[in-house]
Amino acid sequence: MAKRARIIVVGCSMFGTAVARALSGAGHDVIAVDMQEGALDALGDDFDGEIITGDGKSAQVLEEWQDSPAHNENLLRENFNGIGVGVAKVKGEYYYCQLFVQR
Repeated sequence: MAKRARIIVVGCSMFGTAVARALSGAGHDVIAVDMQEGALDALGDDFDGEIITGDGKSAQVLEEWQDSPAHNENLLRENFNGIGVGVAKVKGEYYYCQLFVQR
């Protein structure tokens, strides 16, 4: 069985929402972050991940993750030995996605 990944999707545009829903639907632990609460609503009631309203590029979101026991555990997990980072620029706005994995 494939290992579950813990993934942070920053920016829930149409692309970010599709990525977050697909990865969550595949059984991964997904955290979706967007500055606009309405964008997070697009994930739908059946989205199984966590959501954070805030600026994923700011220290504030990192502080919020550190204040959350579950998020902080993921940030500090020693068995993650790989990371993937995706960046997309859509209409002048940047969207980021991080994928932490154990290989």
